[in-house]
Amino acid sequence: VELFYDRAAKILEEKLVERVGELKKSLRGDSKCYTNERALDRAVDVLRLCRSTLKFTYAFAFYLYRNNQAEVFEQNQADLERATEALSRLLEQEMDTTAEHMRKLMDKSSYCFDRRITLLRHCKE
Repeated sequence: VELFYDRAAKILEEKLVERVGELKKSLRGDSKCYTNERALDRAVDVLRLCRSTLKFTYAFAFYLYRNNQAEVFEQNQADLERATEALSRLLEQEMDTTAEHMRKLMDKSSYCFDRRITLLRHCKE
C-alpha cells in the first residue's frame, strides 16, 4: 500500500523533474550547457537521495537509546533536513542559469551529499 505522503512526494518530484527538463531544453546552444545540465541533474538526484534518507532516519531516530550519540545523530539529521530544504528551494524557485545561481546549486548539492554520507555513517556506528 502506497502511503499518501509517498504519492504526494512522487507528484512533486515529477513536477520538479519536468521543470528541470524544460530548463535544460532552454539551455541548448549555451556554451556552458553541459556543465549546467549536469549540475541540475546532480541536484535533483541528491535531493531525491536526501529525502529518501531522511524518511528512513526518522524511524531510526525514534528507536534510538537516548544518550549523547542520539543527540549528535539528531543534530546531524536536523542539519541534513535544513540543507535538503534549502536545496529544494533553490530548485523550486524561479530557476535561472546565471553563474551565481548555478554555483549556489552546486555548492548546496555537494553539502547535502556530504551531510547525507555523514548521517549514514552515524547510523552504521
